[in-house]
Amino acid sequence: MNPTVTGDDAAPGRSPSTPLTVEQYLAVVLDDVPAPAPTTLPLADCAGLILADDVAATLPVPPFTNSAMDGFAVRTADMASGVGVTLPVSADVPAGTWPGPLEQGTAARIMTGAPVPDGADAIIPVEDTDSAPGPRSCPTTVTLTADVTGRVRAGVHIRPAGEDVDVGDVVLRTGDVLSAAALASAASIGHGTLRVFARPRVAVVATGAELVAPGEAPGPGQIPDSNTILMTTLARGWGADVTVVRASGDTADELADALARAAADADVVVTSGGISAGAFDPVKTLAAEGRADIGFHRLRQQPGGPQACGRVGDAVLLGLPGNPVSVFVSAILYLRPLLAKLAGREAGEAVVKRNDRPTANLAAPAIPGMETIEVIADAEFRARRGKMRFVPVTVVDGRARPVHERGLGSHLIASLHGANALLVLPEAGADAPDVFSPGDHLAAIPLDPALRPEKDRHS
Repeated sequence: MNPTVTGDDAAPGRSPSTPLTVEQYLAVVLDDVPAPAPTTLPLADCAGLILADDVAATLPVPPFTNSAMDGFAVRTADMASGVGVTLPVSADVPAGTWPGPLEQGTAARIMTGAPVPDGADAIIPVEDTDSAPGPRSCPTTVTLTADVTGRVRAGVHIRPAGEDVDVGDVVLRTGDVLSAAALASAASIGHGTLRVFARPRVAVVATGAELVAPGEAPGPGQIPDSNTILMTTLARGWGADVTVVRASGDTADELADALARAAADADVVVTSGGISAGAFDPVKTLAAEGRADIGFHRLRQQPGGPQACGRVGDAVLLGLPGNPVSVFVSAILYLRPLLAKLAGREAGEAVVKRNDRPTANLAAPAIPGMETIEVIADAEFRARRGKMRFVPVTVVDGRARPVHERGLGSHLIASLHGANALLVLPEAGADAPDVFSPGDHLAAIPLDPALRPEKDRHS
């Protein structure tokens, strides 16, 4: 990934380039990221991962013909329909044993899941006999009433081998997310390991002399470090293994050391701050001195106009802005798709769940796999020329209100937890107004799974 300069960061003598759209910058981030290589892991380590190969059954399911009930295995030929009968019990078949053939004219007591003896072609539930259910000695005989023999049919309460899946049937497909149900299926068809794409490894680099750890009292000019916990929790929620690397100070040398330590065991290194036009921005200092492969970009979005990306060793570097709401929005737009690509997730289409009255205001960035929903403005929202705005909102009954009375402020982190969606305000101009009024239809990115058009079927 080569350094790129745009806008105010253009090289001397070069005209400033046009700020990038969300889609253009995401392409810069993703284009140099290679497809991940699959690895083989035991089932216990595969939860939530993406399957790299189709999985076919090596065992039938059920693996052998077994009983669906606690009761007695019988031969229907030994009973006359509508005539009561008492049969001697010739065998006791608990689960986990393998019985011999059923003797003609007899019954075998059998438990649920136990193999059906050869020759038996029906199971009579214990409740339909004169034998009491529950733990007790095996009876010497079992009596069936005329009503029971009148109802019994060959095959009743028997689960044939391969009834669900036969050997060679493909049960799981490449690209499937391995839920609890999927892993149980893999185990049932004979697999103890699977070829998957491993979790992306993310290192969050915490920098900033003005930051103090959460819970500590800030001194003069200091603030609590909310960005590190924000980035760490988001990345973990998107399936990454996350570590935190703290810089020992705020100089370019100290940042360079922290980045090198972070990249040693990570696929992605994430920083926040240090990429704008400040006089003490160490990320820019490293790039200016030729000590880091980092490109700086101005984007047509708010919040999160300044962004940076590049390489640190073999790891992708994603430099997010410093203000917490900017970090939140930028992570959703760029870190999440980056982690999805590294995790082997197929790029889905950007989806807008429209109501019956679509309008021209539903512009939203076309990000692979990102769902958007249509909502109705329940307050006034101001757009900006040259900027797509992302506003934290609360959506209730399809109506969106800002989570803070000031609407959008990139520093308003304390109210962010109240948002269940990001409202997307298209750039003001010929196709969109400067102000959206209550009742206008707009697109939003759902943050709460309950708002998403499609939800995972398995827990």
